[in-house]
Amino acid sequence: MPSTKKPPIPLWLLYCLIANALWALWSLVPAHRSAAMTEESMLVISTAGFVPAALLLAAFRPAPQRGHDRRGVLFALLTGLCGCGGNYLLLRALDAGGEISVVYPVTGIYPLVTVVLAMIFLGDRPSAIQFAGIGVALAAIILLNLPSHTAGARASAGLASWMNFSLGALALFGVSGITQRVSMLSISPAAGTLCYAGATVLMSGGIVAIEPLLSWDISPGDWAVALAWGILNAMAMVAQLNAYTHGDASLVTPVAALYPAITVCLAMLFYGATFTPLKAASVALAIFAGAMLSMGRAKGPRG
Repeated sequence: MPSTKKPPIPLWLLYCLIANALWALWSLVPAHRSAAMTEESMLVISTAGFVPAALLLAAFRPAPQRGHDRRGVLFALLTGLCGCGGNYLLLRALDAGGEISVVYPVTGIYPLVTVVLAMIFLGDRPSAIQFAGIGVALAAIILLNLPSHTAGARASAGLASWMNFSLGALALFGVSGITQRVSMLSISPAAGTLCYAGATVLMSGGIVAIEPLLSWDISPGDWAVALAWGILNAMAMVAQLNAYTHGDASLVTPVAALYPAITVCLAMLFYGATFTPLKAASVALAIFAGAMLSMGRAKGPRG
């Protein structure tokens, strides 16, 4: 007689926690690159780590249950391009002086954009908690832009710079949530993953074409950092897709949106990140807003 004993932890939650841990580690990796590693080089080299892992993911996914129409492929490619563009702006935000413990909670509010776009273009009616999340997200952004976080005009300019890059990344990640949702209506997750991998190759090829004199005089340590960034990205995506396979999106998505909280804790532990009361409140609001806005909708993978 087969055992009916339930596992100590639901599989969807286990996979979700693994994904959160991997996303948190992924968010810390850029801090270990040297000044010689530009954002462009980081993205191009990370593709060499991401694509093989993504192809393995596609190979081991179940057989497709949907067709592969052009519309779905187009939106899947757009998802990948938005994700890569968001990652580029995220790196720019860190280089402009943004702290890991703040940049990731800010970009983690991207469901704000997804929810608003879904209202406009897909006719969605957000739940009460999502409406509340919109207000919390706006409050977090306003608090993070208050001058009390800085000291002097130079610091204020730095805040404006990294915040602009962070908001740009937030916008692109939010758009990717819509394009991913549309693409998955007509193509399988495996096909979407292949398209996403293709988009990263296109982005990398575009960077090399635009900047043919891009320096490749990079240390082995920087190569390892960039490759690890890509591999962790793919591993986290694998874990999150498995979470959606074993659990409802209404459960998985809000939990997955809490990974910036782990990033903040790790930043405090390993990088000595400190918080004023106002800054701590802003970061906490940003993290909770991301979770509130995510309730009820599955999100696409990060770039």
